[in-house]
Amino acid sequence: MRKLWISCGETLPDTDRVQFILNVLKEGAPFLRELYIGVNARFAHGADDVLEISQLNVQQLLCFTHLTKLELENVTVDSCLQVLRHLGDQLYSVILTNMYINMCTILNLLPTVTELTLRNTRVCLCDDEEEVVLEFSGNPKPQTRLQKLVVDFTVPLHMVEFIFQGLPNLQHLSLGHGKHRYSHVGSIAGLTPPIWSRILSTCNLNGLVNLRISVLYQPGLHPDSQVSILDYEDIAELFNRMPALQEALIHRRDYVRYGDSPTFPRLEETYGTSRDSRMINYADF
Repeated sequence: MRKLWISCGETLPDTDRVQFILNVLKEGAPFLRELYIGVNARFAHGADDVLEISQLNVQQLLCFTHLTKLELENVTVDSCLQVLRHLGDQLYSVILTNMYINMCTILNLLPTVTELTLRNTRVCLCDDEEEVVLEFSGNPKPQTRLQKLVVDFTVPLHMVEFIFQGLPNLQHLSLGHGKHRYSHVGSIAGLTPPIWSRILSTCNLNGLVNLRISVLYQPGLHPDSQVSILDYEDIAELFNRMPALQEALIHRRDYVRYGDSPTFPRLEETYGTSRDSRMINYADF
């Protein structure tokens, strides 16, 4: 950051940098629509290297009345919630990185959001981060505008039940970190095949186009959880329950809808370094 300001012939102060930068933006870009605030994970020295956004900074942010897309990275939880309480009504896209916040609280603070992403980059640096389950407690308000939801954390069962029934306009849904594909951790805490069948039976995601759940079942919770790949019937049921679904990464495998028939999804396997999209007809097995 300092090098950037030097290249522009400016001097970045040693203190109150957020206040200084927001003042510059207020004067030079009053119609700002997108903004990133935070400590980039590549330059953070640890989990405690987080940014505090002051009440003065929040008042500065309120001047950006055209701001609709906000990204916060490695910001204190209290700071994040303070910002969302004041700006939530005007935001359409929000990305929160490395913040463990009650998902129900986030949804209630963002009534107009259409895209919401909770990124988790620490899980790539520390295996213990895989065990963290995102909190979801309280009474979430009805959400009819949310179209894209990405959560890079293990999520609780009741959160999944809410998503599948209470977010009817979702088009893209991703639960769990991609690293889960290579570990024993499930993307949905406590999920078993019978519970998954029940969730699908009440699914209200009729417009969902893309679904990503890296690992459905954690081994040991149920006799049928000890599977490395889902049966064809399970995949066919998923595509039947979600009529608009075109692509799905489910339990370590990628699938796409084949033609107009929901009962013949195609399995996409990776051979070497290239992607082979040949169709595998399960009727032959």
